[in-house]
Amino acid sequence: MSTEQYQMFFAKICGRVSHINVTGGEPTIRDDMADILLAASREGRIDSATVFTNGLLKDRLMATITRVLAESNLRIAVQISLDGGEKYHDANRGVPGAYRNALDCMKFLGELRAQSPNRLGRLVAGTAISVQNMEQLPEVISVVRSMGFLHAFAFVRSSQYGVFGLTNNNLISGFTPRQFADYLDAADRKEVLRIIHRELWDQDRNSLFQSTNRVTLEAINESLVLNRPLAPCVAGRGDIVVLPDGAVSRCEMLRSFAHLNDFKWDLGALLTSKTAEQHFTQTRGCWCVHDCAIGMGIMYDRNLLRRLFYCV
Repeated sequence: MSTEQYQMFFAKICGRVSHINVTGGEPTIRDDMADILLAASREGRIDSATVFTNGLLKDRLMATITRVLAESNLRIAVQISLDGGEKYHDANRGVPGAYRNALDCMKFLGELRAQSPNRLGRLVAGTAISVQNMEQLPEVISVVRSMGFLHAFAFVRSSQYGVFGLTNNNLISGFTPRQFADYLDAADRKEVLRIIHRELWDQDRNSLFQSTNRVTLEAINESLVLNRPLAPCVAGRGDIVVLPDGAVSRCEMLRSFAHLNDFKWDLGALLTSKTAEQHFTQTRGCWCVHDCAIGMGIMYDRNLLRRLFYCV
């Protein structure tokens, strides 16, 4: 999508979307990342955005955030990937110095938030957990705490590994790490949850953010053990995925079902179309262990809402 197409897209959803997540891949590889965020604020009247980044292009990230804060009213949150200790993180990212770049970005963002606390929102480090890095969790938790960031965790996942209930598996997307087999089994997940409880969650019981992440991971684990969903799926209704070329997916786990260009960049028209109705019918009953989907579903399930509070 071009900058102009993003502007058309945001103009069509003006006043009907409150928050966007800008993710990838790596969103800062786009030269017009700041222009897209500014269009979200100006044309879309969107209140807030979260930028998900690996922090490799730190100068571009810093320039983008600084410009958007200066030229709009958009409130920005940032989540930076931190995979483990320095050696593992650099190897996993395939770039020497990637770990140091991430920490430099975290330091910059912490300083910027101190200057603009009402504009720069939640700052988060995100760690995707597999067999490869689960033993490094205490180390990375300590580093993130020292930087003053919140910490979000996910089990490394794949559309080929964690999607259930579809009658047509051709609807599943290609969202999967290549040549990767080190997914957590039931015993590994139990150990990971024990470590995070000990190192973080049990020490910070007053954080709604940490509690939400805790309930999400516990629900994923239980869903896999019980072979049934614990959270209702609101993908495509509570949120939606717009891919870089303008294709639209109900979620990352499912293939795209329509293209914005065919609806004059009007997401509302697309979602009320016969095409969308047919796709939602085809995917009814689908469930997954995607942390974003389950985290959204917590809001719609009384039992999971109760679990946010340790006393229940």
